[in-house]
Amino acid sequence: MTLRPEQQRALDYARRRGSEATLDSIHQRVAATYEAIESQVAAIGPVVAARRPGPPSAWSVHEVVDHLVESDRRAALQLAELLAGRPVADEIP
Repeated sequence: MTLRPEQQRALDYARRRGSEATLDSIHQRVAATYEAIESQVAAIGPVVAARRPGPPSAWSVHEVVDHLVESDRRAALQLAELLAGRPVADEIP
């Protein structure tokens, strides 16, 4: 199968930043991302974080952060299994 140029670029990026990256560089990027999220959310306060911007279907900052926490919980549990040398049954979508 021949990949389109944008597909090849995306695959190269995923390899470079993921499977071929050092554990230390991944750790630094993850830690920096969470620090940035925490500082930005802390700066706006709970009233603004709870406000939905626009249509009723739009998510508030609080809902987005909660979604990240709940989504990442499964990934963290899977990572713990892999680090302990245990196989995992399913990938996390």
